[in-house]
Amino acid sequence: MKQKLSQPCLLPRFRVISLNPILMPEIADNKVLICNLTGEYLSDDGQGWFFASNQDRARVFDYHADEVATQLRQVQRARGVVLVAVPLDPQLTCETCDVCGTKMHSIDAHFDGASFLCTSCRTS
Repeated sequence: MKQKLSQPCLLPRFRVISLNPILMPEIADNKVLICNLTGEYLSDDGQGWFFASNQDRARVFDYHADEVATQLRQVQRARGVVLVAVPLDPQLTCETCDVCGTKMHSIDAHFDGASFLCTSCRTS
């Protein structure tokens, strides 16, 4: 069951790929999930941000490129909501097609300069 955020989330629509909840200042692998303190994952279904209990629904962020630490501090200051960055196992990292939402291994993804596409959407 997804729980919609009552107010718009301050996190912008990042370029995303698609547990010990501690915000880590140095994360060796850049890919992280964002969790709330109840262990739900920040997710986006194209219509808005929500928290989902299923890790498969979670959006994956690049910790450094997306400036996750800065974003999490801004959310905490503006909303009083504590969110944490959770490192993602590099073996589990995949891309999400920006057209249909299909998840695929990075090797199978095509980036056209603006969007990640699966094989099906690339040929359409």
